Amino acid sequence: MGESDQEEPPLPVRPDTGRPDNSHAQTRNLTAPSHAVNRKRPLPRALRFNDRSFITVEKTPDFGGRKEFSLMATVDHQTRVGMGILVMRKGRVLLGRRRGSHGAGYYAAPGGHLEYGESFAATARREVAEETGLEITDLRLLSVGNYLFEGGRQYVDIDFVCQALHGEPQLCEPEKCDGWAWYDPDHLPEPLFIVTRRMLESLRSGVILPQVEEIEGQ
Repeated sequence: MGESDQEEPPLPVRPDTGRPDNSHAQTRNLTAPSHAVNRKRPLPRALRFNDRSFITVEKTPDFGGRKEFSLMATVDHQTRVGMGILVMRKGRVLLGRRRGSHGAGYYAAPGGHLEYGESFAATARREVAEETGLEITDLRLLSVGNYLFEGGRQYVDIDFVCQALHGEPQLCEPEKCDGWAWYDPDHLPEPLFIVTRRMLESLRSGVILPQVEEIEGQ
């Protein structure tokens, strides 16, 4: 059986819909000459590179004896729940310069994503421990924000302020941060990540909401 006669595999089924529906996705088209494709294996109709994103490969007509392939990357939009944790000690705030993600090069507080089944308190303690090795206490709600970042990423951020009474921050995830340091709120490094900037504005306003246990009804 020749390469052109081989049956193309079906599109992968997306876990959120149960069908290969990408009608609401944004697309970006790229082209690559046929010599860039590994011709030892049949060309797949679609390659899934995570649960929400697909690369679709489509053949186009021959031009001048050369086949072209259209690579169409599709990404579903979804809203994620993020969390920033402003860690304080003796009036100073813990910040690190981000790397390897959106906001790279900006100074930010520790933070991450709310995992399924986690409480706010569990998420805050886990993220701070994973990134800095510190244990936190006196966790209070500081601010809530809705952020739309470049590339279509939307985050609803639920941000907290807390205390870390003992120990020094460690660089536990060097692929995500250049290092941690304590800063005076009146002498902060620049540039500041937008979420951290809003958190610091809330801190300066003096409006700090109830302890996390009261919010979650625990």
